[in-house]
Amino acid sequence: TVELPGGERGQIVMAPACQKGTLSMTFRKPSLLRFTHKDYVNSGRYDRAQAIASPILTLKAWQRDMQEAHAAGDWDRFMEIAVAHRQNIIVFGGPGSGKTTYGKSLIDL
Repeated sequence: TVELPGGERGQIVMAPACQKGTLSMTFRKPSLLRFTHKDYVNSGRYDRAQAIASPILTLKAWQRDMQEAHAAGDWDRFMEIAVAHRQNIIVFGGPGSGKTTYGKSLIDL
């Protein structure tokens, strides 16, 4: 793993992390743009989000607020509450898919 002077990050791996007899080299250039979380919401990235219900007897006020934001599709508010209450947020995707850029939008909340 390497970080270059311009902020680019690189990684070179070999077997067993990739096919035997090959190398995988990945370089990522940091985005010059800083998106807000509202930019992600407005772009439609949450359009297919669905609720997963589970029986909870008592919710705290902030959890009810979060549930209401979810029901209303207010993803910006939902994530603001999650970040404010230090909830775990899992961000996943392939190389170059925007995980770091999206994570920065959450940090800015």
